[in-house]
Amino acid sequence: LKEASGSVSIEGFYAEDATNNSVETLEGAFADKTLLSVEFTTGVSGDSLRSFSAYISSIEINAEAQQDVTFSATLEIDGAVTITTNA
Repeated sequence: LKEASGSVSIEGFYAEDATNNSVETLEGAFADKTLLSVEFTTGVSGDSLRSFSAYISSIEINAEAQQDVTFSATLEIDGAVTITTNA
């Protein structure tokens, strides 16, 4: 475990369905200052998996006419970052 302070920037395409969290969920976590459990991985067995807790310090949604909706957010790390191997 490594104590961490800092931020992580994320961005992606908006996809709302039964298995994906909606942007509204992220906006709610931002507004409520909810501490989130975050994992970053490639999804490939044997690659690293980083886990940590974070707050959303900013979120932006971009929607242009006839374009995919995208979002970006900044996560402020709170506590230790655990690095393991993805199963």
